[in-house]
Amino acid sequence: MANQGDERIERIASVGRTHGADTRAAYLDRECGDDISLRIAVERLIARHTDEEDGHLSTQAPTQPAEPVADAGMPTAMHVGSYRILGVLGEGSMGVVYRAEQANPHRLVALKVLKPGATSPAALRRMEHEAQMLARLQHPCIAQVFEAGTADTGAGPQPFFAMESIAGVSLTKYADALDLGTRSRLELLAKVCEGVEHAHRKGITHRDLKPSNILVDESGQPKILDFGIAVATDSRGAGDASGGVSDRRAGTIPYMSYEQLADDPHDVDTRTDVYALGVIAFELLSGRWPYDLRHKTP
Repeated sequence: MANQGDERIERIASVGRTHGADTRAAYLDRECGDDISLRIAVERLIARHTDEEDGHLSTQAPTQPAEPVADAGMPTAMHVGSYRILGVLGEGSMGVVYRAEQANPHRLVALKVLKPGATSPAALRRMEHEAQMLARLQHPCIAQVFEAGTADTGAGPQPFFAMESIAGVSLTKYADALDLGTRSRLELLAKVCEGVEHAHRKGITHRDLKPSNILVDESGQPKILDFGIAVATDSRGAGDASGGVSDRRAGTIPYMSYEQLADDPHDVDTRTDVYALGVIAFELLSGRWPYDLRHKTP
């Protein structure tokens, strides 16, 4: 039986999900006040429900349910280095992405922090790998990395990297909310393709392109996120297994190419991103996937 704290989190999150991005923050400010732990638990639950409603089945670990902050690796001092934690943007099995405020220069950032219990050599390599991938990319359609490092948050040294904070919604939700026509949807997708092409020219294959990893801000600018399972490519364009990511089959099933599902690293190259873009285009124009794979395993 849920305790009163859980019931309060559920109640606030339930109402919060009915708000749009423009009014939700003000609503949470009123309901949560200065209770940072409550605010983060509510935002985590909202994010989890949003992922479930989007119907994305990832081969990576699912988002964790709302629970006390101390159990989720939340920095006890509410600071990570020079960054002040403001809330949760998302959570996975190894890390948490916080909305944070940087002291100097003063700006809002998305701060990805590795959980204390996830600091295995493989997790550290993956964290470093993602930061290095993003640092190589400089394009308006790709979120930028500002800083990477390690900070003692009260639970021991925790690796982190700070990146551009994107105030936006997923690609498909943006198009649907504005009731965009076919031409406008294709123009939006063309911008995304330009960002993906930039990554490919820099020798990087994303491998997890999907609408929820492409946020669109109020100006209509899409931003590609989450290069956590990206791979570097060699001069022939083939996937480089030395990129630090061992889970080659990781990704989101409905958007994965056959070569990616087949788990042969030599067959995975930039074309797997092109396949994912095709699925995204189908979904953006028709409102559904070309194949319903919600109940399928790799």
